[in-house]
Amino acid sequence: MGPDASGRADRRGVVAAVTAAATLALLVTTGVLAAAQWRKPSAQPHGTAEESAVPVSTYSARTFPCYFTKHDGLMYAGHSTTLTETYNVGITVEAVAEVQCLIERHGFDPQGIDGSFGPNTKSAVQRFQRSRGLDDDGIVGPATWRALREPRG
Repeated sequence: MGPDASGRADRRGVVAAVTAAATLALLVTTGVLAAAQWRKPSAQPHGTAEESAVPVSTYSARTFPCYFTKHDGLMYAGHSTTLTETYNVGITVEAVAEVQCLIERHGFDPQGIDGSFGPNTKSAVQRFQRSRGLDDDGIVGPATWRALREPRG
């Protein structure tokens, strides 16, 4: 073997060693980062008094359409058929969009149909409840559902 062949063989060995070392370093770094992420404490520990009793949303924030239909003399907006469930501030479920659609149909603006029962929805519910002679607690229960489902005259 001449000097050229020997030099190429040495360079190939060096390149192979450097490549192996770089690959090993990458694998070790990835493993360390993954372990650090796995051990990273959550922003709020589970099982503490700070945990909220409010249901967690099962969908991302969005705007819901209102598809009004009348069935057995009652109005529906396409998001719930309940007459008995109770909803109030802090709840985020699609049935709240039903409340918001019906409230808006009765002329009380909840400031959006997003499925989240916030202060604007509560205020609109309270105004609606007062207009119907109901307890204006801002909570949608059976009496408020009945009034919401009445067709607007």
